[in-house]
Amino acid sequence: MTEQDKIESRKLFNGIAVIIDDEIAKEDSGIVEIAKQLDEQQIPTLKLSEIPPQPEEFAQNLYGVSILIVDWKFNPLSSADKASGVTLTDTLTAKAESEVIAFIKAVLEKTYCPVFIFSQENTEHINERLREAGLLTDEKKQVRLLIKSKSALLGGKLFSEINEWTDSNLPIYVLKVWEEAARKSKLAMFADLESKHHSWPKVIWDTSRSDHTDPSDELSKTLTNIFANRIAFNCQFEKEQFSGSNGEIPLEDMRAVLEAERYISDIASICKPAPGDLFKVEKDGTVSYLLNIRAQCNLLHSKKLVFEGIA
Repeated sequence: MTEQDKIESRKLFNGIAVIIDDEIAKEDSGIVEIAKQLDEQQIPTLKLSEIPPQPEEFAQNLYGVSILIVDWKFNPLSSADKASGVTLTDTLTAKAESEVIAFIKAVLEKTYCPVFIFSQENTEHINERLREAGLLTDEKKQVRLLIKSKSALLGGKLFSEINEWTDSNLPIYVLKVWEEAARKSKLAMFADLESKHHSWPKVIWDTSRSDHTDPSDELSKTLTNIFANRIAFNCQFEKEQFSGSNGEIPLEDMRAVLEAERYISDIASICKPAPGDLFKVEKDGTVSYLLNIRAQCNLLHSKKLVFEGIA
């Protein structure tokens, strides 16, 4: 792996790493060698030897984690069981795999963090179990899972493998470039505001109140506008990553992406109405569409009132 490869990896995978592997304390294990590659890049790493017992609660606290590495085969036997000669049955193995699957599912649902499954187990077996759990399907590719044998990552190959995967995985590439730009933009934005006034939020809040506008709305819009202006300059995607994507786009693909870009499927997630909002209303078997044509200054900033108005 070249020094340039390492630099590019650090650019796209800033943030702490989490490793969950029952051999993380075993000095001659493959995962320890992989962890050392993270240490060499000065990446802080949380190392756990077992799957968290409450995966959903744990996953909710993974915000900011850049690299999540999970082993596939965990030995559920205690030290006492091993010492007394208890053997690992197929039932115990299946139960341990189910716990890993439940954890991965929780991470995919609660975060948008890539999950790296690094194991010595047969990768086809892992893929089969993930398909059975509905995490891998032929119709919808799961772009956030990278499954690799640990042996393929030894000898300093961790970041080259991650780079190769990222280069061929546009959603993850875009995610990582955008996250890094967002990090830089947020840091610069808050540092700049703090340098202007130590209590700048109160200045904006009180100014909005004196202007008889919604102070919460004004503070939110101020931060959003400043952030949008900064990230527009910091977020730059490389054209080479999109090479070979100049073919004709199927109409159904275009429609699906445009709908995701322009419409919010869950109306309850809308915080404030805006001119141009289009609402789909189903009542008594009839579907109608309502377009918000009110001016921004004449809108009620209450979710309850907005929803009551279109009911």
